[in-house]
Amino acid sequence: MSGFKKMDAKWKKRWLKALRTPADQGGYIQGKGALVQENRSHYVLDGLQHYSAEPVDLFCCLGVLTNLMVEKKCDVGGKAWDSSYMSTKASNIADLGYRARKTVAVMNDNGTSFGEIADWIEVNL
Repeated sequence: MSGFKKMDAKWKKRWLKALRTPADQGGYIQGKGALVQENRSHYVLDGLQHYSAEPVDLFCCLGVLTNLMVEKKCDVGGKAWDSSYMSTKASNIADLGYRARKTVAVMNDNGTSFGEIADWIEVNL
């Protein structure tokens, strides 16, 4: 047993799919330190520097989940991207506890790939 509370199964399934979809196949581009960093023309993907003529948005793993909720018209509380942290409303929608949020945020910001984070979520949440 992982010691983590299980999250809402519907949101878990959507989140895992989004995290496992490669960026070059329509998935999210991973960022660090904020839920989303909008309009970036320079980023690192799979350890390689990328420069884009078209600015892109970079997401942390919790930003991916929050964005999925925004796309489904969920009320995540105010402006979803005003913080480095997932809102309490968004956390409650997914039934995602503080320890789980903190754990995946640290994994993300320490360079753990979306795929590895998805594997951890699948086992532990």
